Amino acid sequence: MWGLELQDDDSNQVASAVYEAAIRQGVLVNRTAGKVIRLLPPLTITEAELDRALVLLDAAFSEVFAGATT
Repeated sequence: MWGLELQDDDSNQVASAVYEAAIRQGVLVNRTAGKVIRLLPPLTITEAELDRALVLLDAAFSEVFAGATT
């Protein structure tokens, strides 16, 4: 189990947007504690499946943070 805790002024809102974007991309994730994106990959996940999931998760984060400034 992995948890990605988002650190932002609007972490709850951002986590919700990332959750929704990940689901649209086809990555099953869960949102917990308001600002944590939880990943529970199966023990039998292949390296290729993991690589694909990371590409899709990256696309979800990119969708949410497109145009964001630091």
